[in-house]
Amino acid sequence: MTDNLLFGEIWEAFYIQGCQVGFLHRTTNPATEFPNVLMSTLQVVLAVEGEITSYEHVYYFHRKAGFPSHSYLFDAGQGAPVHVRFVNDQMICQIDDDIFTETVPDDAHPSYGYYPLVVTIPFTIDYRLQFTRVDDASCSIEGKAEFVSRGWEPIALEGKRLSVWRVDEYAGDRLTNQYWLDEERRIRQSKWLGGVSYWVPTREDALSGLPPKWAMAATKILDSSPQTDWTSEVVAWLTGNQA
Repeated sequence: MTDNLLFGEIWEAFYIQGCQVGFLHRTTNPATEFPNVLMSTLQVVLAVEGEITSYEHVYYFHRKAGFPSHSYLFDAGQGAPVHVRFVNDQMICQIDDDIFTETVPDDAHPSYGYYPLVVTIPFTIDYRLQFTRVDDASCSIEGKAEFVSRGWEPIALEGKRLSVWRVDEYAGDRLTNQYWLDEERRIRQSKWLGGVSYWVPTREDALSGLPPKWAMAATKILDSSPQTDWTSEVVAWLTGNQA
């Protein structure tokens, strides 16, 4: 299944009621610090109450069937980042100065760890991929969830009709998110919480639909991001919290 995983850089633009309100930037590559582990770094830049904000999520997962979770860091820009390490059936969590352990099944994935599961799901109608969802910020176990492979359907993108494969995400019996993948397994469209996102090819495309004030603020955030070395922070934390 890993042969279908999209490595490299991805941009998606977020829209609510037809207006662009932000974007995400994701890079997925092998983790040089851990053998047979992949790293997906996600940055979300979003307008909240008229101001541009951002948060980051660094997710490490094992390069094997099911992509078991290895660890993650979640920084919502409000206090210290959340650090989490998965060891066998234990999830070691640090939120601010509080360190605690939760027992989790081996299919536990943080909410923002959806990417490898979605883009590698078999294109088989009604195929179901079940997992246990973990809330990224609180480390609470939210319960069983699943991705369901639905089939090819046409959608309108950039003035053209495109045939894409739909994947639905459920929390229990409740439909939460939907994803549409093209033949190259790029997520061309997603629907979530009243919003929709679209794949765009470049950073410039991700910024171009924002109002000038927001685009300027978002550019500053992107240009300052390399100053934050999340990889080193994750590795340092893991080194001090090995089981």
